[in-house]
Amino acid sequence: MKEEINCNIIKDLLPSYIDGILSEESEKCVDNHLKNCNACREVYENMTAEMEIDKVPEVGNVKKFLNKTKTMFFLYGLLGLSFVAILVCLIVDICVSGRFTWSLISTSGIVFGDAVLYTLLTSKKNKVVKTLAVASVGVPVLVSIIQIVLYYLMGKGNMWIFNIGLPIIAIWIATVWIVVLIRHVFNVKLLYCLSIFSFIGIVANYLTMIITGDITSDNIFTIMVFLKTGLGNLAGAVIFAILGSILKVDKKLNR
Repeated sequence: MKEEINCNIIKDLLPSYIDGILSEESEKCVDNHLKNCNACREVYENMTAEMEIDKVPEVGNVKKFLNKTKTMFFLYGLLGLSFVAILVCLIVDICVSGRFTWSLISTSGIVFGDAVLYTLLTSKKNKVVKTLAVASVGVPVLVSIIQIVLYYLMGKGNMWIFNIGLPIIAIWIATVWIVVLIRHVFNVKLLYCLSIFSFIGIVANYLTMIITGDITSDNIFTIMVFLKTGLGNLAGAVIFAILGSILKVDKKLNR
């Protein structure tokens, strides 16, 4: 019975013994017991083996942890610098202009850039899609702020946001998202996506120039307009498509 009690006590002391927090006298007692008791020694060996197994994933995650730490330090540093930059712009603007004018544009640009970069660095899945989503929301807001500051606060230029700015932004955002949708639905390779973007960009270029007034009904179908508006995109579409086909063939030959 005494031996059973001693074994139970030793088993209770084993976690502290493994962690090295027992007193010298208790540690010697456990040492002597383990030398003479096969059952407790087996329990001790099993406990130390389990602890070693538990430590393996932690070691394997060190690199991941360090990368995450570096990213967080970078983001904290970026946010700190952004705050300082915004504060300086606001102070200089209020001292020179007597009110907030151009500093609002600078502040908006810094916040927009930080939001895009933060999304890109912290997103674990679908980084590009999430970043494009943030940019798709942020660009119209940023352009609207620029219009408000220039026209209403600084008295410069004219009102272009509704008839030119936002329509053009909507055209190009739609173009980008069409390509993103095609890539995810049909699993299209990147080079082919660039080819599709360049090709659809021909239409986007035409619509953009129609909105800005550079193309009218009189010259929309002329060769000169096509050379100026669509030739570059068409060449890009062909080049990206050829590159995609070549790389695809090379991969098949290397298998």
